[in-house]
Amino acid sequence: MTTAEPIPKTVTVSAPSRLHFGLISIGNLTERRFGSAGLMIDQPRTSITISRSQQPTLPDKRNPAICTAARRWLETLAPEPLRGLGLAELAVEITGKTTGRHRGLGSGTQISFSVAAALNQVFCGVRPSPEELARALDRGKRSAIGSHGFAKGGFLVDRGIDQQGLAPLDAHLAFPESWPIVLIEPATEQNAPVFGEKERAAFSSLPPTTPAQADEMIDLLKQTIVPAVAAMEFDNFAAGITEYGTRSGRYFAPVQGSAFCSPWAEQTVQHVQSIGNYGVGQSSWGPTLFAVCKSIAGANFLIEELSKIHEPSLASRTVLTKADNHGARWTTD
Repeated sequence: MTTAEPIPKTVTVSAPSRLHFGLISIGNLTERRFGSAGLMIDQPRTSITISRSQQPTLPDKRNPAICTAARRWLETLAPEPLRGLGLAELAVEITGKTTGRHRGLGSGTQISFSVAAALNQVFCGVRPSPEELARALDRGKRSAIGSHGFAKGGFLVDRGIDQQGLAPLDAHLAFPESWPIVLIEPATEQNAPVFGEKERAAFSSLPPTTPAQADEMIDLLKQTIVPAVAAMEFDNFAAGITEYGTRSGRYFAPVQGSAFCSPWAEQTVQHVQSIGNYGVGQSSWGPTLFAVCKSIAGANFLIEELSKIHEPSLASRTVLTKADNHGARWTTD
C-alpha cells in the first residue's frame, strides 16, 4: 500500500472509463496468456462519495455493484475489527454516479476500485495499490488495463498473465489529448451483452491463438502503435490501432459471428472508415465503438455524418471525449 495519509471524514473518487483495444492472445499456446492494449478516457466517469455517518446510508437497488464492492472490501481489506460487520452496520454514507454496465467501457472495475479505495481511505488513511485492489476484488483475470488505468490513466499495454496476480505493464504513455475520441453506441439495443458466465463460456469455447498470431500482434504494438503514441504520429496510430482491433476481433468470430459484436458494429466501422482517416474499432465486447480523431474538426464532422443515418438498425448515439492521463481523481474533506 502507499504511505498512510490523514484519515478524512469524506472521500470522493472520480474514475475514468476504459477503452479496450483488444487482446494479444487467448488460450494456452503462448508463453503468456492474454495481454492487451487500452486507453483511459475522460468521459463517462464513475463518481463515488463515502462519508463517515452515524446513520448508515447505502445506494438504492439500482446500484448493486456499489454494494457488492463494499462487501468485498469488508471481507478482504477492512481492518480486522470491521470484518464481522454487515454492510448495513458500517457507519458510512455511500453515494455514487456510475456509468452504464456492460457497454465495453470497463465500468465494473472502475466502480469496484472506486468504492474499495474510498472506503480504505476513510477507515485506514491508505490508498491500496492496483495489485491489492485487483486481488481483493477479483479483478484483472484476463486484462489489467482497467486496473492499472484506475491509478495511472493514459495509454497502456499489459504483458499478459504467466502466474497468479495482476499482469504487469509493458508500456504506459501519456496519450495526446489533442486527439479527440468519439464514442459510438447503437441507437437501439443490439445483441445481449457478454459478461459473467456467458463470457467465461465464450473464452472456454474459442480456439487458442497460435504463437505466430501473438507475435504479429506484439510486433504491431512495438513497431507501430506505441511509437506512434510516443511521437504523436496520428496517421500511423490510426492505421495501427484499427488493424490491431480487427485482428483481435477475429479471435472472437466463432462467438460474435465476425470481428465485431453485431452487424451494426461491423457496418458502422466500415462507414467511419469511408468518412475519413480515423483510428476506429470496438472496445472489448462492445457494443461501444471508438473513433480516435486527428482534430476537433474531424471529430465534429464524423458526429455530423453519423447523425444523418436514420435507419433504426444502423443509427447511432455519439459522445465526444478525450484521453485521461491522470487516472482516478481524489477529493477529501
